[in-house]
Amino acid sequence: MFPLSPTQWKTLIAEAMELLVPAHECGFFDGGCYTLARAVKHVFPDAVQVAHVSRSEARFDHAILHIEGTELYLDADGLQSYGQMMHKMQHLEGVAVSDIWFDVDDRLANKTCYRDIFDFLVERLNTFALEDVS
Repeated sequence: MFPLSPTQWKTLIAEAMELLVPAHECGFFDGGCYTLARAVKHVFPDAVQVAHVSRSEARFDHAILHIEGTELYLDADGLQSYGQMMHKMQHLEGVAVSDIWFDVDDRLANKTCYRDIFDFLVERLNTFALEDVS
């Protein structure tokens, strides 16, 4: 399972949004999703796999994480099933996504990664990882 509690995840996202929006004029659904995915993968390399929910395998609409050993996906909204992620993207975000693809060859590496936000997320994720999540 993912090493952070839902409360820790919500706290992390709220804190990061306070930095992300003013510094880069975006959130985790319009420019910051790749930074979030990369930071989590950096801290928990064996727990998650970078993926994207998109209109096609070649078009990257939204970077997400797959939680290894589960059928769950993670983005700024928290853990979601495949169906929940697809519904959110299609109906709430208004993007006609067709599937979730794993970034097995690191093609998302050329996407924007905000280094200041990445560094903040890594620091906070490491702090949370040391706390008891029970």
